Amino acid sequence: MLLLLACVADLDDSATAPPDEEAWPCTAESLAYEDIGAAWGLVDTTDDEPFPNEGSGVAIADLDEDGLDDVILTVRTDTTVVHWNRGDHFEAERLEVGLLGNAAAALDLDGDRHLDLLLAGKNSNGIQGMVLVRGDGAGGWGPPESDIPQPMGTLLALDAADYDHDGDLDLYLNTNGPDDLLLNDGTGHFTSRGAAALAVDEWTWRSWVGIWADVDGDGWQDLFVGNDLQSEFGPSRLYKNTNGTFTQVTAPVTVNAMGGSPIDYDNDGAIDLFVTGTGPDGLYANYGEGGWVAVGAATGASGTNGLGRMHLGSAAVDLDNNGWTDLVTIGGRVAIDDALLSVQDPIEPDGLLLNEGGTFVDVSAAVGFGDDGDGRGVAVGDLDADGTLEIVVGELGSPSHVYRSDCQKKRALDVELVGFEDNSYGIGARVEARTSEGVVRGWMGSLQGEGGNGPPRIHLGLGDADIEGLTVYWPRGEVQEVDVTSAGRVRVEQ
Repeated sequence: MLLLLACVADLDDSATAPPDEEAWPCTAESLAYEDIGAAWGLVDTTDDEPFPNEGSGVAIADLDEDGLDDVILTVRTDTTVVHWNRGDHFEAERLEVGLLGNAAAALDLDGDRHLDLLLAGKNSNGIQGMVLVRGDGAGGWGPPESDIPQPMGTLLALDAADYDHDGDLDLYLNTNGPDDLLLNDGTGHFTSRGAAALAVDEWTWRSWVGIWADVDGDGWQDLFVGNDLQSEFGPSRLYKNTNGTFTQVTAPVTVNAMGGSPIDYDNDGAIDLFVTGTGPDGLYANYGEGGWVAVGAATGASGTNGLGRMHLGSAAVDLDNNGWTDLVTIGGRVAIDDALLSVQDPIEPDGLLLNEGGTFVDVSAAVGFGDDGDGRGVAVGDLDADGTLEIVVGELGSPSHVYRSDCQKKRALDVELVGFEDNSYGIGARVEARTSEGVVRGWMGSLQGEGGNGPPRIHLGLGDADIEGLTVYWPRGEVQEVDVTSAGRVRVEQ
């Protein structure tokens, strides 16, 4: 295991230099995945439930602050399980919070720099609920708090942003009932704002994913809300954020959204949108004032999914470290009875699409990734701290997966941010690494796609380029130049 970790302050402060790039030990030329879930002790999510419904959410984060990312996996017939990462195996801890597992996210909601858990699922009476469990950064937990505003249905996705620039993280909840926007008071206590915060002609129902992203580059987090069955429940929507006030604008997303991920697929600096759903997926290029253009078919991002097949979870990350963001898609059915199940294809393949300079190639079979079962959430993180990312997939009714590949010859820079406000991990920040071959950009986010929350760290594939410096654009507008000249993992303090 290689942990390339150095604390990097701003240019005026002394800091331990990152390791020399000549020490980079990785030699693999291409990805080749092995499922290490069972060998590492990932909880078995096999069950006897007859229908593929709800669950199985996944989150990755370093909960005990030992430098190794842990895995949080929700189990629909049991509870949420934290898998403490010990370097070559997991130690599993079942969280007794009074809810069956359905959705999970790891965020610092009270500004103490220790990650907390938001967990959602059914209680013993079959009623959907959500609890907040505060972490102490050393593997301990406070009692579950249920005074947080409750979702009005099954929680499908949860994303966080400081949308009003008050320094703390607010939440958008997607449910199979009405959605909700929760305003944080800075201590991890929330107030429901609901439709009052958004200029909507009809409040959103049955939306599957809400993605915070600064799509117009003005420094304020905008909100995309993806709807399934748009002809019945209304179109997907984009809410432009101007100084904390939202305006609904056109979002020409024709895919019936079951999930999605923000992505800069063409490295032009603008955040594009990838949307999963029934049939071919959609990729929408962001041309700023020129609007959004569907480019899924032209780029290969739509994949090979045909009518009758469905993708839910997704992630947009640079898996092969070549400087271009790749796509992971997870197939699965949604049904609560035999009639609905009978009209869905029982074969629901996952996908891994490598980005080769703005076009995508599905290499799933070639690299040993994915299955045909009923997947849900997916999260991507560096579990062994070697600079190459692992993929964790939550399954319904069958074992879940941890896919690992040997570390790549192409190098990477992983950036962790330390903010001085309540948004202590810098969610919403943008970073730019200047290299000998151009600029590589990344954004600090939480949601990787429906049902999956990744670690609060930005992964930048560098290929064979040399690093010449790093710029951090903090969520509230501060700009910081950082002297980074080597690959590895760096921590930048505001």
